[in-house]
Amino acid sequence: MTTTDQRQALRLPAPPPMRPKDGGALLLALPALGGLGSVGLVASSGLAGSGAMRTRSLVAAGLFLVVTLAFVVLQVERQRRQRRDLSGMSREDHLVHLARAREAVRVAARAQRERALRRHPSPVLLLTDPLPAPRATLDVRIGSATGPFVLQLEVPEPVAGQPPDAVAQRALDRFVATHAQLSGLPVEIDLRTTPEIVLLGPAEERRATARALVCSAVRGREARLLRIAALLDPEATAGHDEAAIAWEWLKWLPHHGSPTETDGVGAARLLLRAEAELDAVRTPGAHLLVLDERAPAPAGSGRSTARPDTTLVRLGSATAPQDTTPGGTALVLGSPARVLRDGADVTPEDLAVDACDMATASAFARRLTAATTAEGPRDALALLRRGPREPLRVPIGTDPAGGAVHLDLREPAAGGHGPHGLLIGATGSGKSELLRTLVTGLAVRHAPEEVTFLLVDFKGGATFAGLAELPHTSGLITNLVDDLALVDRMQDALAGELTRRQEVLRAAGRSSARELGDELPTLVVVVDEFTELLAARPDLAELFAGIGRVGRSLGVHLLLASQRLDEGRLRGLESHLGYRIALRTFSAAESRAVIGVPDAHQLPASPGGGYLRTGPEEPVRFQGLLVSASGRTRVPGGQVLPFTAAPVRDPGALLVETPPLLDRVVTSARQRAGAGRSARALWTPPLSDPVDLTALLAAVDRPGPGRLPVGMVDRPREQRHAPFLLDLRGTAGHVAVVGAPRTGRSSLLATLVHGLVATADPGQVRFAVVDLGGALAGLDRLSEVVSHVGRGQAAELRALVAELAEEVARRRAGRTPADPEVHVVVDGWSTLRDQWPDVEHDLVTLAQESLASGVHLLVSATRWGDLRPSLRDVVGTKLELRLGDPMESLHGRRLAEAVPRGPGHGLTPDGHHFLAAVTRPAGASSVSAGRRS
Repeated sequence: MTTTDQRQALRLPAPPPMRPKDGGALLLALPALGGLGSVGLVASSGLAGSGAMRTRSLVAAGLFLVVTLAFVVLQVERQRRQRRDLSGMSREDHLVHLARAREAVRVAARAQRERALRRHPSPVLLLTDPLPAPRATLDVRIGSATGPFVLQLEVPEPVAGQPPDAVAQRALDRFVATHAQLSGLPVEIDLRTTPEIVLLGPAEERRATARALVCSAVRGREARLLRIAALLDPEATAGHDEAAIAWEWLKWLPHHGSPTETDGVGAARLLLRAEAELDAVRTPGAHLLVLDERAPAPAGSGRSTARPDTTLVRLGSATAPQDTTPGGTALVLGSPARVLRDGADVTPEDLAVDACDMATASAFARRLTAATTAEGPRDALALLRRGPREPLRVPIGTDPAGGAVHLDLREPAAGGHGPHGLLIGATGSGKSELLRTLVTGLAVRHAPEEVTFLLVDFKGGATFAGLAELPHTSGLITNLVDDLALVDRMQDALAGELTRRQEVLRAAGRSSARELGDELPTLVVVVDEFTELLAARPDLAELFAGIGRVGRSLGVHLLLASQRLDEGRLRGLESHLGYRIALRTFSAAESRAVIGVPDAHQLPASPGGGYLRTGPEEPVRFQGLLVSASGRTRVPGGQVLPFTAAPVRDPGALLVETPPLLDRVVTSARQRAGAGRSARALWTPPLSDPVDLTALLAAVDRPGPGRLPVGMVDRPREQRHAPFLLDLRGTAGHVAVVGAPRTGRSSLLATLVHGLVATADPGQVRFAVVDLGGALAGLDRLSEVVSHVGRGQAAELRALVAELAEEVARRRAGRTPADPEVHVVVDGWSTLRDQWPDVEHDLVTLAQESLASGVHLLVSATRWGDLRPSLRDVVGTKLELRLGDPMESLHGRRLAEAVPRGPGHGLTPDGHHFLAAVTRPAGASSVSAGRRS
C-alpha cells in the first residue's frame, strides 16, 4: 500500500547565528552628543553677535549638524555590514530564501497531487477525467490520505557554539512542519500481491467502497488483462435478490464479459454461483477480481480463496479482521476507518475511504463500453477500410481511446513516417500477426499496380502463410536458415531490382519513382528475423544500407523485424529508419534501444500490444489488429432481448464460422485483379526440375549450332530463368563436361547429341561415340551415330581414332560441301587416359587441328586435371557440373560449393547456375523462353 512517489531531496538554508552584543548604540551616541554640543556652542556664540557674525555662526552650526548626522548614518551602515560578515546571513535574507523554497515546494506539491490524481482520480471525477492509456500494473485506489511530500526537506545541522537566530529557527521549523506531509494523496493497493480484500462495515458502505474499487481497477486496464466476476449465493443469481440488483451495473463493463462463453446478447456475464466456477473463468495473462457477497460460511465449511492471479473482495463472507487470509488486507469502514495487513494496523494518516454511488458506477461502466473497440475480423476490416484513402498509409491497430493508429510509409516530406522501419518483438508478442496486418492492410487499400511485396522469412515459419497468393506479392522467400545459398540468391534478386529501377528512371529521365506513378509500383520488402539473417550473412548489411540510401527515390521500402535487437547489425542503416515499433521486449534495455523508453518491456504477456515511435515525440501505445484468426459470428434470431446480468437465451440465434480476414482479403484481391494483373516476379525459385529438350527446342527461336539449347540458366539478378544456349561454332566447337560421379555428365553429353541432331538438316552431322561408362547405349537408335565403341573394344577404339585421323587429313587437303560435321563423343576421358594413353595422345593431337576440318571433340571427365593442358587450351566450351573438390573449380570455390547436389546442375562458362535438359517423351514438361516460375 503506497501513497507517494519516490522521494527526492530539497536542501533548505540553515538559520543564521544569533547577533553578537557589541554595545554599538553607546559608541554611536558619544560622537553624536559631541557633535550636538558643538552645534549648540557655535549657535549660542553666534546669537550673541550681530549682523554678518550671526549669519556665519548659524551657517557653521548647520554644517556641524549635517556632518554629525552623516557620521551617525555611516557608522550604522558600517556596523550592519560588519555583523553580516560575522553571521554569514541576516535574518531577512534567511526569510527570503525560505519564501523562494516555499514557492518551489508549492509547485512540486501541486505537480505531485496532479500526477497522483491523474493516475487514480477521486470517484467523483470518474465521469469527467479523460481515460488514461492502458497500463499493465494492477494498483487500485481505496481512498485518500496524508502522505510524505515528494521532496524530502533536508535541514543542515546547527554549528556547535553558534546558537541560531531564534526568529529564523522558528520560521524554519514552521516551514518543515507545514510541508513535510501532503494531504489528499491516493492510497493504493497492488492486486497482484493482495489475494484478498475484506470490507467490514454496514452493507451499503461496503458496496459503495467496492464499487469505487472496481471503477479504479478497470480504469486504464484492458479487459484481456483484468476480469471482474461477482460471486453470489445461488438464490441471488436469478436477478431478484438485493445483492444481484446491487451488482447489475457490472454488465456494462467489458471486463465482466466471459472471454469464451456467449449468450443471446453477447459475452456471458461473469455472474458466478459457486467458488468452483472461479477456475473455469480464469484466463491466462488476466487477473481475476472477484466480488464475493456470499453469506458468511459456517465454521468448518472449508471455503478456499487462495488462487493464483485472483483477488477476492469479500463483502459478506467475513465478520472480523481475523477472517483475512495471509497476505490479505482488511478495510474497516466507519469513522475513523482503519487498514489492517496481516493483522497489523497500517492505516495512513487522515485516511478517507472511497465510496461510489451506483449511478456514477453505472455511467462510468457505460463510458468504458463506448470507448472500447470490439475485436474481431469484421471490425479489423472496417478499420482497414475506414477513412480517406491515402497512399501507403495503413492502420495497424487502435490506441487506448479506440482510435486508429496508422503507419504511413511515405517519406517525411510528404507527411509520412519514412520508407524504412524496424519492428522488435519477443516470442509471443504478436510480431508475426502485426506483419500480416501491415501486408493485409496495404493490399486492401492498394492495387497490384501501386504496391508490391517481397516477403522474406529467414526461419521459414508461418509468418507470411497465405500471403503468397496475393496478386501484390512479387516473391515469398522462406527457409533460408536451411539453405544459405538462397540468401545469396535473395541478395542478387534485390540488388538486381535496385539496378533495374535505376535504369528505368534513367531511361524515363526521372529522378524519383513517384514521378512515374504506376509504371514503377512501390516495393515493400519485409524481412523477418533479420538479426539471424545478418549473423549468417553479414555482407547483407551493406545491401540493406544501400536500400536505406537509395530506396526513397527508387520506391523501395524496407521493414526489418526480429525477436531481438543487435544494434551492431544496423550499422549504416540506423539513420535511415524513420519509424520504430516495439512490441513486448525481453529487457528494458532492448526497449530503450528501440523506442528510447523502457515501456515496451512492461507490456502485458498477451500478444498485440506495442509502441510506435515516429520521431522525437513520445511513442504511441497501440493494440494490434487480428487478421489471421477465424471467428464465430452470432446471427441474432430477430427478437428484442433484455440485457441483464443473468444469462439471456436467444432461441433463434445461429453461430456462423467466419474465415480469417487475411483469407478473405486474398480472395477478394485476386478477384479484383483478375487474370494477368499480378506483380512482377522478383523471386524465381532455384532450378529444381529439368526441362524436356523437345519443349526447350520449341521455345528457342532459330536453334542451331550457334544457338544450341542444352538446359535452363538461372539469372536471379534479372529475376528470370532463361534457356542455356551454346555457340559451338569456330573455336568453341570442342566441348568438355567435367563433374563428380553421378552429377549427370553422360546425360549432358546425350542432351548435346540429341540437340545437334534435332537442329541439323539430314546428313549434316555424324557422331562417333566412345562409351567407356556404358551410359550412352541409347544413342545407338540415332541414325546419325555411325560408330559406337564400348569399354572392352580396344582394337575398335584404335581403329576409330586412326580412321578419324585419316578423315581429318583428307579434309585438310580439300573439304567438300557434302562433308558433314563430325562429333567425337568420349564419355569417360579419365578412363581413356588411364587405360589407353596412346589413344588419348592421338585424340589430343587430333583436337588441336580438327576444328577447321569440321571434326569436334565432346568429352566428359571427373576432374579438370584429367585433361592435359594442351587439350584444355583448345576446348572452347567448358561446362562444369558439381565437383568432388570445389578447390579445382574454374569459377572459384564459393561458386562451386553453391552448385546444388543432383544430376544436371552446373555452372556456365560465365559462372551462372544451369540445369541441363533431359531427353524424354514430349509434353512431359514445358518451358518459356522468358521468365519461368
